[in-house]
Amino acid sequence: MFTTYQEIEAKQIIPALRNGLASALRDLGIPQNKIASLLNMTEGAISQYLQKKRASEIVFSENVKMKIAESAERIFNGASHIEEMQKLIKYIEQKNLICVACKTHNEGVIAGCRICFT
Repeated sequence: MFTTYQEIEAKQIIPALRNGLASALRDLGIPQNKIASLLNMTEGAISQYLQKKRASEIVFSENVKMKIAESAERIFNGASHIEEMQKLIKYIEQKNLICVACKTHNEGVIAGCRICFT
């Protein structure tokens, strides 16, 4: 069965970015309840992200981790978490990183894929 680009983004990339943002905010010394508030999520979800019980399959490159840390700092300083998430998704798309995840989940089927032109 073929998993679409959008499904990969929604089910894996976005949760992995949330995981990264939660971890980066925690690294800034922000308590879990404040992280939940900043990311507009429940404390339970944040707890699962921080304990690596949710969205821990995707391992981002150091460049992506750096972008996530920068976004976390901006969110902490008042930037919109939605805008920061969109910036991160756009960065990942521009670097064709979703294609890597897509090829992993669509082994053999993806040969004719022309979505990302890689």
